Amino acid sequence: MEYDICVFTSTHPANDIRIFRKEVMTLLKAGYKVLYYTNQYGQDISNANPRKDKATHPNLTVVYNEGFNIERRIGRFIRSFGMFFRINKRCSVYHFHDPDLIVCGALLKITGKKVIYDVHENYVDTISEKPYLSGFARKVLSFLYKHIENILCRRFDLIITATPSIKTSYDTRRFENVKVIYNYPYRQELLSGQAPGSSAQSTTFIYVGGITEIRNITNLVNAIEIANTKEPIKLVLAGPIYPVSYKEELEALGGWKYVEYLGTISRSRMAMEFSKAVCGICIFKPMKNHIEALPNKIFEYMSAGLPILCSDFDLWKKIVVQNNVGSVCDPEDINSIVNSIIKIINLNQAELEAKGKNGIELIQTKYSWENEKKELLNLYKSII
Repeated sequence: MEYDICVFTSTHPANDIRIFRKEVMTLLKAGYKVLYYTNQYGQDISNANPRKDKATHPNLTVVYNEGFNIERRIGRFIRSFGMFFRINKRCSVYHFHDPDLIVCGALLKITGKKVIYDVHENYVDTISEKPYLSGFARKVLSFLYKHIENILCRRFDLIITATPSIKTSYDTRRFENVKVIYNYPYRQELLSGQAPGSSAQSTTFIYVGGITEIRNITNLVNAIEIANTKEPIKLVLAGPIYPVSYKEELEALGGWKYVEYLGTISRSRMAMEFSKAVCGICIFKPMKNHIEALPNKIFEYMSAGLPILCSDFDLWKKIVVQNNVGSVCDPEDINSIVNSIIKIINLNQAELEAKGKNGIELIQTKYSWENEKKELLNLYKSII
């Protein structure tokens, strides 16, 4: 069978929000036949069998990877060399999502295929900040990856980036084939139906996403412990913990007794948990790859009518403070985090409702996938 588009990933779960729920589903609804290589972990996208299934949509075929459940990216990179030999070669366009697959993408291009590289992060900066690498290894690998990109990515038909700052990193190297597709949420997906700010009596803060030390979850749990000496506050955490051993570190903290850990949850469960919270929280550490990022969770909180507490990065402040949808704190200062949490708890109903409504309005008018999918389809039309 021939397909219009092959989408493939070596790292992300089958139901990844950007890859599957937004991009793949948008392409399917536009009438394209999609072959999707992905990983069989996380929540499944259908009642798929272990190998192949026309899941969710008659024009979608899913093939599950084997042997990619490798914890470190270097191992996945080595394993990904073989992807080129396993992948179906009868597709018009190949759209891949991981730096591990860059050589596979280049080989597909050499054989005459049209190739799109979807860049979710600034990987040059990400590699330079990996905590499990030595300082020397970070510099060497970051340098090597940058030069691999310089050589291989210029051959691709299109590079899609998730933020303008990632695009800028290519612009400064004089790439010409780069476009931005923001990772904004669907307008209605996470709305619970209750009025923004109606959880004013709640003292629950919620964080949804990858739970790692680099995302400052240790400081967050410690701050919740201190905040509970002033107000009874609960923290809900939802998402995968990485590495698995980090969960033991968190459980050893005094603040863990105020935490409810839900694991990885569905989108419908997420909407329900948002409706019970007073604030969504995102206090990442000030690392290169965070400062210019646009975390999807910030916009998801907004789409649900939740006020936001986030790190005081200039880019995030412009969105959160200037639009009056929340407040910011110094993510490295426990007292700043605690004081910001207490201030939010002490906001009255009208103030919470105003922040919630402002967030929803921004999603409806500006920060939505409904706007981004039009650009994605236009890009595909220009290639196909």
